[in-house]
Amino acid sequence: MYLHSHTAGGQREIVCTHAALAGADQGQIRQLYACNTTREMQDALEAFGLAEPVWQSIAESACENCTARTRGAVVTGLLLLDEEDRILAASRQAETIRKAWWNCGTN
Repeated sequence: MYLHSHTAGGQREIVCTHAALAGADQGQIRQLYACNTTREMQDALEAFGLAEPVWQSIAESACENCTARTRGAVVTGLLLLDEEDRILAASRQAETIRKAWWNCGTN
């Protein structure tokens, strides 16, 4: 699912929702909502000590949506990357898929 600001947007709302689920207080949510970029939100989440649980929650939720879109016909995994292609989070299925892919080359 392509989530670019000119086609969908909603990044701010997604991050704020998952931050609230991870225990962010109202002041932290307001700070996140005031951010102009996802990079600013990442910095704020790191300052709050919430980066890992928020990105993990988003990765799992997005992966569930991908599975639902395929009606379970495709095993899906998901990596969330930052602007420098560093992994922010990986869904639980991502490692299973990576191992299966890796083993295909050794058989």
